[in-house]
Amino acid sequence: MISGLIVLVILAFVALAWWRPPIGLWLIFLLLPTYLVRFDVVSVPTTLLEVLIYLLAVIFIIKNRRKFLGLIGRALQPIWLPLVFLFLGLTIGVIVTPDLRLALGILKGWFIDPVILYILVVNLIDWHKIRHFIFALVLSILPIGAMALWQVATNNFITVDGRASAWFVSGNYLSMYLVPVMLLGLILVADKYRPYKWATGAILVVSLVALFFSYSYGGWLALTAGLIVLGILRSIKSWKLWIGGAIVLAVAVFTQFGNEKFMRILDLGEKSSFSVRLQVWQTSLLMVKENWLTGIGLGQFRDRYLDFASRLFSPPLELAILHAHNLYLQFWINTGLIGLVGLVWLIIKFFAWLKSNISLQSAILASAMVSILAHGLLDTTYWKNDLSALFWIIIALAFLQHQELSGNLDNFFKSKFCKVSSEEK
Repeated sequence: MISGLIVLVILAFVALAWWRPPIGLWLIFLLLPTYLVRFDVVSVPTTLLEVLIYLLAVIFIIKNRRKFLGLIGRALQPIWLPLVFLFLGLTIGVIVTPDLRLALGILKGWFIDPVILYILVVNLIDWHKIRHFIFALVLSILPIGAMALWQVATNNFITVDGRASAWFVSGNYLSMYLVPVMLLGLILVADKYRPYKWATGAILVVSLVALFFSYSYGGWLALTAGLIVLGILRSIKSWKLWIGGAIVLAVAVFTQFGNEKFMRILDLGEKSSFSVRLQVWQTSLLMVKENWLTGIGLGQFRDRYLDFASRLFSPPLELAILHAHNLYLQFWINTGLIGLVGLVWLIIKFFAWLKSNISLQSAILASAMVSILAHGLLDTTYWKNDLSALFWIIIALAFLQHQELSGNLDNFFKSKFCKVSSEEK
């Protein structure tokens, strides 16, 4: 059932998006966490975020009915080969899985929807107005950070381990969304537009405190890696950034000495998050070894984990695990070698776009992606609606930045409907 409030939100979105499609995209950036608002449409499960993406896509097609295929092709052309590999791997994953409904849901929510969003970003954002869209992302983490701090202040956590998580089921999920957006927010901190500059700075402080109390060591590592990469790319003039990143990590780790969670990491003989991960990684490698080409089927890790883990450990430390706690193993297990090649190829394209001219914005985009990839060594920083959408937003922004620096952006925007064409006047 769809509540009346959701209907009103959707109607308001349609009105604004029809009036100005870039405003619709701005709202989607702001409302990325609304994937948690779930309902059925004609017995098909969906989310508010997904519905908003589809509605904006329909509006985009209607307003560009004579040229939308060309605009879509222009957006996909730079990445079509990686996409072919990725979706071929996904298709194989759907074929070999015994749970077709689950596999199709994953394909739709975590791959088709984000790629549609990528197309919309490339076609609706004028790079010269990028600050407005980055600010929408920054605003999206304000209620998350504020709720996490409220949990700390009231000692009212929803996680069993007493970690700040906002409305997510784990502090790790909180950090996986916060860190890339915090790094993207540095674009606004460095911007001359003061309203965004100061508001973003305040939100980043709230988010940094929330990140600390998430006690997500992977998130701390990701933020540190992003800051160090940003400092390196901006040369010796920004030495404060990478030294600052190292200091942030060192101080955070120092505060954890004596913390039971942290000290148990060092004791592999006890059940801890790290010892469990070691077993999960070994089990994942066994899955890859026996199913290296096709994977085990899209969405099958949870159901088949115990079968594989029981062959290595008696008994396993955990009997039920949702995912591989590693971005790259998760892709290999679900999409096979072909899908993993598609992912790696896409990431290579991303950095190739940025390396041609390392501006501050390019360096920050690179740092945001590095944070995702670094955290991906310990967690699955893609396989979730908001995380997959954020990943493809960063890919799209890198493409737009590349077009801007290569001098092709003005020509690229000539055919976009956000610029009023003569036939629409």
